[in-house]
Amino acid sequence: MKFLSRFFFVLLSISLIIGIIGFCFPKNLILIESETINKSTAEVYPLINNLDNAKKWMCFASQPPKNIQFKVGEPSVGVGAKGSWTIHSTSDSTSQGYIIITDSKINNKVSFNMYYNGSEKPFMVTYLITPNNEQSDINCEIKYDIGWNPYTRLVIQLYKKELIKDFKSGLINLRDMSMY
Repeated sequence: MKFLSRFFFVLLSISLIIGIIGFCFPKNLILIESETINKSTAEVYPLINNLDNAKKWMCFASQPPKNIQFKVGEPSVGVGAKGSWTIHSTSDSTSQGYIIITDSKINNKVSFNMYYNGSEKPFMVTYLITPNNEQSDINCEIKYDIGWNPYTRLVIQLYKKELIKDFKSGLINLRDMSMY
């Protein structure tokens, strides 16, 4: 019995320490990535503003085609455009989500709300397109309200590098796609 009480005391202490550490991390996640594309803003903007192109360049574009289903609704371009995806991974897990274009300024900006696996809180993603001589600088800003749960804050910090890598791969895919 003494062993059991010590075990639960240690478990409670570890949980409390992890909780306190989690509260040290910010409530909001903000990631910023950028890429330069050798096309004008007028050539890059339609690639981002049209969800029919999303499967080709967004971060999930690296998934094998048989693993991803991406459906685009009507309209597929501009504010209100909506798409959804299902990704079947090799470990028998499924990831689902949907995307809505929430703001669009011609040749300048496209904003999305991305919802993952039934989450009520979206990842708010904004692509700013800035002219740079004959090129375009694309800045991608991702914002997410993690909330007050300290354990979620800690988990997000552990996966932050993977999130950055995924969104950076989307920008690289966009750059590569624009070359054709």
